Amino acid sequence: MVGSKVKLVGFTILSLMFFVFLILISQKPSVVLAVIQSKQYNASGALVKNGTVISGTLEDTKVLGDGLSYDIQEISTGTSTSQLPVTNMNFTTDSSGWVYGEVDDNSVATGSWQSTGGHYDAGVYQMTHDDANVRSNPTSEQWINYSFTVSTVPNSARVFAWYRLTCDDDTQFHAEVRLILPNGSEFTLNSSQTYTSGGTDTGWIGVDVDASSLFDQVGTYTLKLYVQTGPAPKNADRPTNVAYWDDAGVELVYSNYRVEVWFNGTIDVTNVQTLNVSVNFSSTTDATYYLEIFNFSSNSWVSCQSGSITSNSWQMWWCNITTSPSDFISNDNVTIRLYDDEHIGQGILKNDYVQFYVSYEVTVTRWLEVNYTTSSQINYWSCTQSSPCAFTQNSTFMVEAVVTCHTDPPGYDCGTVYGAVRYNNSSSEPDTLISTTQGDKPFFIQETSPENPKSCGTLSDGSSCTLSWNLNATGDTLPVVYALDVNFTSITYGVENDTLNSFVKINPQTYINVVLSNVPICFGSVSGGDVEVSASDGSKPECGTGIKGFPMNVYIESNVNTSLWLRGDSDLVNDSNSISVTNLRCANSSTPSEKKSLVLGNYILFQANIETDTTVPIYWWLYLPAGTPPGDYSGNITILVNESA
Repeated sequence: MVGSKVKLVGFTILSLMFFVFLILISQKPSVVLAVIQSKQYNASGALVKNGTVISGTLEDTKVLGDGLSYDIQEISTGTSTSQLPVTNMNFTTDSSGWVYGEVDDNSVATGSWQSTGGHYDAGVYQMTHDDANVRSNPTSEQWINYSFTVSTVPNSARVFAWYRLTCDDDTQFHAEVRLILPNGSEFTLNSSQTYTSGGTDTGWIGVDVDASSLFDQVGTYTLKLYVQTGPAPKNADRPTNVAYWDDAGVELVYSNYRVEVWFNGTIDVTNVQTLNVSVNFSSTTDATYYLEIFNFSSNSWVSCQSGSITSNSWQMWWCNITTSPSDFISNDNVTIRLYDDEHIGQGILKNDYVQFYVSYEVTVTRWLEVNYTTSSQINYWSCTQSSPCAFTQNSTFMVEAVVTCHTDPPGYDCGTVYGAVRYNNSSSEPDTLISTTQGDKPFFIQETSPENPKSCGTLSDGSSCTLSWNLNATGDTLPVVYALDVNFTSITYGVENDTLNSFVKINPQTYINVVLSNVPICFGSVSGGDVEVSASDGSKPECGTGIKGFPMNVYIESNVNTSLWLRGDSDLVNDSNSISVTNLRCANSSTPSEKKSLVLGNYILFQANIETDTTVPIYWWLYLPAGTPPGDYSGNITILVNESA
């Protein structure tokens, strides 16, 4: 083959990373002597003073955050509240809030606030159509818009406005009051007659329209004050039409609602030292709520907590009685009430959790026994400070621990127990809860609905609870070692204990860096056929200066042993002619005992178990069959470097 030059160009590098980690457990007991016994009670009764129960029962107030609630719908107080969402109705000092618009092809229309000429006070908005051209009959449309938001559908609504129209020549001029709904629909609420005669002065005309049926949705409404000048009857007519707008707005009328519910707790112990009541609740409307407890001694309600709450936000409120708690207990009963101020918009009070807590004098020893479980992937005896358990950055591992309640004398309980997994953030000991926010460093809990702490509920003497967390080791400055533990705490009695520390080391991720040199591969000019030729070692002028494939060097830097693979992506082509990529052969020396042929579309292993900081030479040959047409041939290959198995 004469005058045939074949060049092979193109490469691809792919780095793969794998993670390896270990799993172990630990134990660490704790003992607490308690002289004040605490006890927790569910609500024993409920009385709805204002409202209607629409779902749930008192049973649904026993468990915090279980998705069940005792729901009471507010009832009407029989009163109403009016709102005026258009705050600049009178144009007293300006037209702020109103937006002027026009269709005015002949530049005859203007609109602006004026300090004189108003309806009740001096301020007014004026729209003028001034036709000074005797040869045309220009038309125009003018309007001002005021937009406002309706967050609750009102019981009734009205739209009102005052306008005055003047004309000094024959014309066609009329005014309209319109309303644009949140869905974009536009309604004409009132349209004046069309005035056609010069010398017209309508005086002030009032519009007051019942628009209740249009306020059936929430969102942004727009009040639109509109005038239109049609073509004058004759070219000689040159009307100056003026519209004055004032005292325009919207009145929304809402019914007022409120709710009030009383909860009772039955206390079956004496010598009560403190009394606490917690209520976890939310409302579907913004409102101001009050939590109070009844003092039987003074026959009066005592405020516990109050404040404005945002709709659909859960509130945990408390009554804390530390002085004369017996004044709040009568015939073993404690009574609280939760209510709101009357307000617009009918809401639903959702009572998720109502609990009564007392502390009373008794000598009881309680302790929490805590251990890692056999399923936990870390523990204190295998994950030591001198030999921490290693995890790759961004890998996950599971921490699991069990807590057992013990009391002396037997038969008591440890109250409501929560468990939390911690790490040492500011000291040598674990002192910080691991975050539930995805991506936080150095760890975060990788779960569908992450919680930390997690609840065991109420643990009785001899009962146990197992909690687990899936942790992601995001790390920070790597490598780094952290101390972890699981802390269990009784929120009822203040008893707590935590596992012995386990130590975790976070290592950097596997990396592979590859650099190619002596590319592209060039075989130069070849004469004849049925011949195998080598790539340029720098001696083929037609390939340019430098080595071009004999050898091609692959430099690999990594922190793992790697394998190098080759794939033929295409045959070598020149227009409609081609040379099979299987004719492309390679070896790791210039005088090999055997050569490897590429395969179209599939990888072949060139070399395995390559250590880091290694340059792998690849020598290339091309077999040219007899009868190969002359021309420039080119194709592509892919180089893949990955971690050795």
